Amino acid sequence: MTTRTSLLAGIVVVVVLIGGAAYWWHSQSAVERILESRSEGDYEEAIFEAERIQSSVFIPADEKALATINTTALRYELSGNVEDALESIRELKGIAGDASLSAYVRAAAQNTIALWYQNTGNDKAVFEEIFKDMPYSQYLVPTNRSESIRNLQVEIYKSYPNARDGMTIAGNFMKTAYSSGRSSTRTRLLDSAQTYLVEAQALLAEEGEGDKASQSYVATRYWEAYTIGGLANFGRGDYRSQYQQKYEDLLSFLKNEGGFDQKRWIPITLWRYGVFTMIVHNDNEKARALFTEAVQAIGTTPTPQSSNLVALLKSFKEEKENGNTSRGVRHFDRAAALSPEFKALVDGI
Repeated sequence: MTTRTSLLAGIVVVVVLIGGAAYWWHSQSAVERILESRSEGDYEEAIFEAERIQSSVFIPADEKALATINTTALRYELSGNVEDALESIRELKGIAGDASLSAYVRAAAQNTIALWYQNTGNDKAVFEEIFKDMPYSQYLVPTNRSESIRNLQVEIYKSYPNARDGMTIAGNFMKTAYSSGRSSTRTRLLDSAQTYLVEAQALLAEEGEGDKASQSYVATRYWEAYTIGGLANFGRGDYRSQYQQKYEDLLSFLKNEGGFDQKRWIPITLWRYGVFTMIVHNDNEKARALFTEAVQAIGTTPTPQSSNLVALLKSFKEEKENGNTSRGVRHFDRAAALSPEFKALVDGI
């Protein structure tokens, strides 16, 4: 692979807080008020506050940029319209390319860009918007979207190793392993997934529990459970019992302690848990119950119109219609055969 221009030269430490990536300012600020509004589910107030900040001559440029980063995904979450996601990416690229801003603010924008693809259920238009121009196009692998996203994430991670991003990369390697048709390639991908998992777990132990009210707290544990489930499925290590406990712990937190903004993770977590229950332990009865609960949970989430589970299932449905027979598509079919409620959801997408 050719030497790539570093996106993140001189980056200083940032703390990832909110899914889609959010970053705390160093002092009490308007950005903190935005994060509080997000966590309480008052997205309109968060957007209003961000717009108010932009017009102030007293607020530093870095803080204005952080306000944008922390609210740029909210219009999509409220509307479910992919055009709002595309506009967000363009806005974030403007921040990432602004040399007058600090390195860590630009890195925050880049990280948020990288997360947009998975947050929209692997939307093709979102992928194309991310990689259509430099410097992002240098990470593009035209035949592999997951690898392209991972290239970008790894570049960011090199400059600032942290548990959240490490788990995300591990999960990306695992997703790619499921779509790989060659055993030698799959072995390499599984090795990488396991390596990043172990490294991220060590970082998590160093970092501590972190802010339990943040999206980062949930995302870290979501991708940890997913990667462990995949390793169990492929017979790697002693992971068969571990994935179940990870999912049970995450769901218990989301249902009993999770904040308003965190509960949007419940449906997709139930779905993933159901898939692994079905393919690792062949427990169809429990899997059926999890799939049915996932469908029911969509209507109780803060923004059902932008459900990440619905977006993911839509991408699986499109893959199937295009003749794709990957493991993910086969799992999608098995789930629909097990749960009438799940099949009805899929048919209505």
